[in-house]
Amino acid sequence: MSAMEVPSLHHKTMKGIERKVGKHVRAVAKESCTEALQQERLPLYVKQETTSDQTAKGQFKYDMGWQKRGSGRSYDSKSGVGTLIGNRAGKVCAYGARIKDCKTCNYHKGKGPVPKHQCFKNWNGSSKAMEADVGGELVEEFEKENVNWCGYHQGQQSYKHKGLPYGRPLTGDSLREDMDAIFRVFIANSDKIAPGGSTKDVESFNNMVATKAPKRMYLSSSDSLLNRVACAVAQKNDGHSYINTLNNSLCMSPGRLMAERAELKRRRSAK
Repeated sequence: MSAMEVPSLHHKTMKGIERKVGKHVRAVAKESCTEALQQERLPLYVKQETTSDQTAKGQFKYDMGWQKRGSGRSYDSKSGVGTLIGNRAGKVCAYGARIKDCKTCNYHKGKGPVPKHQCFKNWNGSSKAMEADVGGELVEEFEKENVNWCGYHQGQQSYKHKGLPYGRPLTGDSLREDMDAIFRVFIANSDKIAPGGSTKDVESFNNMVATKAPKRMYLSSSDSLLNRVACAVAQKNDGHSYINTLNNSLCMSPGRLMAERAELKRRRSAK
């Protein structure tokens, strides 16, 4: 900006603006995830004949990306972002982050009491265990929000199982033992029989996060990482038009040039 004779902003001023805008960015990303989840749920309520289980049930892809390059033997990244992408629409339905560091806590460590601040540190375990923890959290949230997918949970007493005699559930301890023995064989060979779906959508999103939060920069000790991840989520779901949505939430003019640029980007990505 100085090269154009425009006064540059102080880094503290920029950080203050980022914190104000960051709340709206995360809200826009959350709303886009909710809309993406609705798109995944919609086909389940439409009665249509199909021979493929993949079109009759919602399927999702999950993976985690870390903000530090791993050597293949050790993973010591201070943060990681897990993403759940729908198989039908290819959009981010849920995401979560694990952060092991806090800039303010580190600064005051050993100097006295830590002042009250917004601490984003939420993980103390190993970096490798972040992936399983975020995945479990997303599945739990997903099940809580979508209990009505299963007719049994809507009315357990009146529900009738269509594939069982007289619509009644299976009972009996001996039958349970036999069923457990059968399923243990499948569990032991789960790696072999698991569907080999493509995760290119998740890898593409991880690359999008890396462009907004480069691994050469350390962003894992503040809210900068969460704000940049939220931008990546909104861009993945809504394209570059999410900037206009963000401007509307900030009571700013959307901008005609920005809308045209977003439409041009959308057309290029659609080819």
